[in-house]
Amino acid sequence: MTAPERVVARILSYRELTHRVMYEAAFGQIPSGLTVDHLCHDPELCREVPATACPHRACCNPAHLQAVTARANVLRGGSFAAANAAVKTDCPSGHPYDSHNTYVAPDGPRQCRTCRTEHVYALRRQIA
Repeated sequence: MTAPERVVARILSYRELTHRVMYEAAFGQIPSGLTVDHLCHDPELCREVPATACPHRACCNPAHLQAVTARANVLRGGSFAAANAAVKTDCPSGHPYDSHNTYVAPDGPRQCRTCRTEHVYALRRQIA
């Protein structure tokens, strides 16, 4: 089945977000663990049309789409949550978010390894 035939089959079989269908038609299946991000919200990444000409959320131009992690998608979004997460260098307990002490979950969020380990030990003590 060619890419356009697969897109039509998917549209006819169940509801799918248009930007995801267009990404798959242009580039193939979305890699596992990644989500499709619109580059349109960042004029530095999306230079194909003037920023005011692209409807961003309604955009389904494959040239404006990229498969990224959920975390990268949120950080690119410019929301308060993205800005807040980007500036945090320590976990709420004060441990550093560095390459040694940071675990990145498969779905994207980062966790402090020290706090995670302490939490597991606390659960084991409760069970024992």
